[in-house]
Amino acid sequence: MKYSINTFHLSHPMTIKHSHLGRSRNSDASIIDYFLENKKQGNGIPGVDQQGWKTEWFAHQEHSDVLGPLLDEVHLWYCTNILRPRGPKFITDQIQNTNNLHIDANVWFQEYLPGQCSMPHEHGTYSRYSWVYYADVGDDPTPLTFIQLNDDHEKVDEVHVPVYNGMIIMFPSSLLHRVSACNSNRYVIAGNINDIEYKDSE
Repeated sequence: MKYSINTFHLSHPMTIKHSHLGRSRNSDASIIDYFLENKKQGNGIPGVDQQGWKTEWFAHQEHSDVLGPLLDEVHLWYCTNILRPRGPKFITDQIQNTNNLHIDANVWFQEYLPGQCSMPHEHGTYSRYSWVYYADVGDDPTPLTFIQLNDDHEKVDEVHVPVYNGMIIMFPSSLLHRVSACNSNRYVIAGNINDIEYKDSE
């Protein structure tokens, strides 16, 4: 599968990549409906301080039948567009699908209602890369904003990335980011890729 890649470069050596993943709207709507029903049943983590409701951090394990096809596409996108320019060679030459990959990750679904936001945060240094897939962002979506600080914790750069339905974005997990108050309902699947290992077929 080929992707059209857009890259944002911050003033320091940090790279943000995104593209359209090419999934059907019906497939994404099914994921949204599934997790909203999950929310009705009282599962997940309630939103606090104007931040939206989300599932637990390991939704890919509990809901693998629902998220599996999307995660296969996301992880292949990572191998193709993040690992390929950086190595290692065995990944870039041999990966055609995710069947032989062991991926240490965590994944969650999140809902934002109008007025809800995400305060500036990062995903720590344990993870390699973090990602967000935009299943439905409604009309007039607020951008995803990345903030870069210097060693004195002063802001040196800020990038506002427009988002749209079907978009995948990946960025270094240590990069500070936020979402301003949403103008409409916003449904995303997000995750961290902590480690990835290629296993030869037995």
